[in-house]
Amino acid sequence: MFVFLALCISVGSSVPTEKEVWDRAVAHAEETGKPESLREIAGMYYDGSDFQGATIPKDRKKSRQLYERGAAMNDPSSQLMLGNFYYNGDGGLKVNKQKAFKFWIAAADAGNVEAQVSLGSMLTQGDGVPKDWSRGIKYWEQAADGGDLKTQEHLASLYGVGELVPKDDAKAFKYLTKASKKSVDSRFRVAQMLYHGVGTTVNKNKSATMFRKLSEDGHLNATYYLGLQYANGEGVKQDGKKAMSLFDKAASKGIVNAFTQMGSLMFEGTAGVKQEKDMGLSAWRLAESKGDAEAKHILEKPEFRKEVLQIASAKLYGEGTDPLKAMMKMQGKVGSADL
Repeated sequence: MFVFLALCISVGSSVPTEKEVWDRAVAHAEETGKPESLREIAGMYYDGSDFQGATIPKDRKKSRQLYERGAAMNDPSSQLMLGNFYYNGDGGLKVNKQKAFKFWIAAADAGNVEAQVSLGSMLTQGDGVPKDWSRGIKYWEQAADGGDLKTQEHLASLYGVGELVPKDDAKAFKYLTKASKKSVDSRFRVAQMLYHGVGTTVNKNKSATMFRKLSEDGHLNATYYLGLQYANGEGVKQDGKKAMSLFDKAASKGIVNAFTQMGSLMFEGTAGVKQEKDMGLSAWRLAESKGDAEAKHILEKPEFRKEVLQIASAKLYGEGTDPLKAMMKMQGKVGSADL
């Protein structure tokens, strides 16, 4: 229950005036030494509110004055908001980023996550204060440890690529793991890191479990990776047919490399998939036409170029035809009797 609602109930059912709301909130804070009522009424003034029949108009100056009282009582949320007022030049104040920094420091040191995020941005950008990457990162790490999703993902990205901080895959994995509790994309990246052993020990049993759940929820890249695990028997029993089904699903939704993997299974006839070299070749060519570098690399290998000629000559002139002569025939350099 809101403190203010409790105050209204305690004085009867009559609708209080705006002044009575203010006076009750201030009196309650002074009597109890607790800032909650100040913070609640300040929030109402910030955007304007109708509460229990009382109209609280939007008044940023009054909102700021109440937050000042709360900040004086060392309330971290009030300190955060007062810092916001100074940073934005709101509530009748001029922009003063140094004062914003001061109030955010007080709030952040008391564990306020929003203030920690803001301080990290100020310090890493040199926004109104001297740039200090090391200190800014520490505030971001506090915010990430406090559960801020965007900061968790941002730190994972920074540590993963080594941007403005030393590359540290273990820290990237740590923050992605935290973010994975709320973010589907972060769960996928955690599964990838487990699969490849980046920033953590390889654990393909766990990655398969994660990819499967993500795939069931419609994550196409996870479907592709689960197909890889079935194709290679990694963390699951090898099953080429299941792999083909997963690759087909991923390919149908635009995951081009899935065509390449299907081509490899059919061309080689592995994992219980029937060998069909012409079908495998067609899948590789389709993947190459869609820009897949792996398919292009496969088709450019000398041993596969020879296989391509053999398949083409067999289709045109029957099994056992010399592929070189077949190619010359196509170029008009030998007659049919010479094949």
